[in-house]
Amino acid sequence: MSDEIPVLRLQDALRACRQHAYYMRYALDDLAPLLPLTAERLQSLDAETVQDLDPFGLRFGKLQDAIGTRLLPAVLSYLQEPYERRPMLDKLNRLEQLGYLAHAGLSRISGEIK
Repeated sequence: MSDEIPVLRLQDALRACRQHAYYMRYALDDLAPLLPLTAERLQSLDAETVQDLDPFGLRFGKLQDAIGTRLLPAVLSYLQEPYERRPMLDKLNRLEQLGYLAHAGLSRISGEIK
């Protein structure tokens, strides 16, 4: 593998994540009058307003997917960590061990919720 390929993968993944985040913020600006979105407000939304929520939800899903399938694997590849075929939790835990993420483990999160 060429030395520049991990860098290019990382740059491409970061660019995609930034694009999704940009459009998420744009959609969120349109939703500002509804915030905070409570259960009561959500139940009383008309069809047009629900359609206004769709772009935010779509971009949130795309950003989450891009982070999990592109960005985190690209970071690990760039760091020359052999985690490409490992489960997502292993990837998150490894990035936490390396100091790139805080509190990646689900056991910590579930322990804090109790």
